[in-house]
Amino acid sequence: MLVENLIGFIGTVINIDGVNENFGKVQIKITGDQGLDPYQDDLLWASIMVPSTSPAESGIGVTPNWLNVNTTVFGIFLDGVYKNLPIILGSLNQNKIDPYGAGISRFASGDKIPRTLTSEERRIGIEEKRNPSYNNNKVITTSAKETPKVVNHIIELDDTPSSERILVKHKSGTYVEIVDNGDVIIKSTKNSYEVVLSDKQIDVYGNATINCKQNATIKANSIILDGEVTVTKSVITKGPVISSSGATGVIVDVLGRTITVRGGFVESIVGG
Repeated sequence: MLVENLIGFIGTVINIDGVNENFGKVQIKITGDQGLDPYQDDLLWASIMVPSTSPAESGIGVTPNWLNVNTTVFGIFLDGVYKNLPIILGSLNQNKIDPYGAGISRFASGDKIPRTLTSEERRIGIEEKRNPSYNNNKVITTSAKETPKVVNHIIELDDTPSSERILVKHKSGTYVEIVDNGDVIIKSTKNSYEVVLSDKQIDVYGNATINCKQNATIKANSIILDGEVTVTKSVITKGPVISSSGATGVIVDVLGRTITVRGGFVESIVGG
């Protein structure tokens, strides 16, 4: 297809719900070219150009559904003066910082993402590690078509000197963040699950602490504790206890027996 005598346009997206032959397209109103109040059925559906890094074939690549209603777009007519085949080449920034997401995201402008901090987040000083500045913080934000002015998900790639960060944040408040010194912070506002279908090993070259506010359960065919074990409170077991050198503490088994272990050896068994 030869493309000659291209004509450019600036328009506004008025419908993003294309179906059938218009699936993946958006309906646009061309500025100054369709009268003051054209019938919506007469407005054209425009294809959307995606980056050359996206194959855009067989469902592979970037989906073209990033535009919202009221987005200002620039494009060309592939059929020139006939003006029936519009293609959108990009969206136009509105040159303003809008707290509701239009134009430049306020998070790129230097605002910090609002969130409720836990005591642990305050302890590690997460807020002090976040100091985004405009032109250094690259931001991607999304919204639902039902609430186009409400920011849902956020990705930040922040190159602010001495505050370099990467943030991926869900609308629920769950996030993963890498801060300037390389610390990784993972916060889940609800439950968290991890499934490993093969082996897993965790290497910690410093101290490790697990704080559980309620009960903790470990299920395994066998548990090997290789090192000194200190029990500060009673432990309830559902099977035999085999201790090695260095174990010290008191264990209460399911039969109600109190087992005292000292220096890796069972010192006494009371009850049962």
